[in-house]
Amino acid sequence: MTVRLYALPYEDWSKLPRKVLKNDLHVFDDYTVSFLRNDREVEIGSSYRKLKINKHHTNNWIRVQIDFNGELDEAFGVAANKQGVRPKDYVYERLREVIGEELSSLRTSIVRLKSEHAAGQTKSKVSEAERRATEADGLQGKPLPIPNPETDAERAVLEQNLRALAVALKRDDESDEEAYQRIESSTFVTVFKHDEYWPFYHCDFKYGKVILTINTAHAFFRKVWEPLSGIAKAVDAADEADGDSDGVSVDLEVATNASEVLVALQLLLLSLARTQSQMSGHSDSDEHLQLFERLRREWSANLETQLSAK
Repeated sequence: MTVRLYALPYEDWSKLPRKVLKNDLHVFDDYTVSFLRNDREVEIGSSYRKLKINKHHTNNWIRVQIDFNGELDEAFGVAANKQGVRPKDYVYERLREVIGEELSSLRTSIVRLKSEHAAGQTKSKVSEAERRATEADGLQGKPLPIPNPETDAERAVLEQNLRALAVALKRDDESDEEAYQRIESSTFVTVFKHDEYWPFYHCDFKYGKVILTINTAHAFFRKVWEPLSGIAKAVDAADEADGDSDGVSVDLEVATNASEVLVALQLLLLSLARTQSQMSGHSDSDEHLQLFERLRREWSANLETQLSAK
């Protein structure tokens, strides 16, 4: 028996319109697991619970090919007409042993890519929430400790620091200059990071910029942020389908509301980051930072436990 595990090119294909994925590339068809007997396909399908490969959006991007010869007909439960399989339990057990670790690693990689995609990092573009937060900052009761260089030398140092910060926060599809223009134009910056061991969020305040880092590996992102993002993007999916509603089942009003909720959610987190930045800009900042750090980690762990409990 030979087992081959494949992944479709999610990073490239996920950027394609859903209509192309569904009708042209057949990504969502029931082709996940294929059984070949003597190099001839005898069964193909998607839901194999005993392999722990159910019909699921993550598994849409995975393919498994299982080859065996006629000597294993009894083990694989091959019928007399040589069509279909009904593998014995010990065969499934052996298959799980063979592919389990790599399958788990592959799913983790796909989830990470999906999370980055859901984060919606558009090239050289300030998000709607970042824009609103920046425009509203002048109305806040307590101003942030913004740097105010008075000489040309001080302004040059600040620009140099901002350029270094922009390089550190540069998106994959940005140039250094595009990243600098985005960072320089906004008081608020959102960064997405995938780390299984990080809390849900992290706040920094550098050179007058409030930097919010959201962990896409946390349960809150997977169960709240990502689903909302998926609903909100249904509007774009409908546009890409040129009026073809096949595969786009979300009402336009619902998608619009989801988009607004997502912006509000990001504003909630940005306001938290601003408050922390505002309170940490005083003489007792060390005390505040320690308190914020402990609160962030313990709250994040408690939230993860509650969202993950069945």
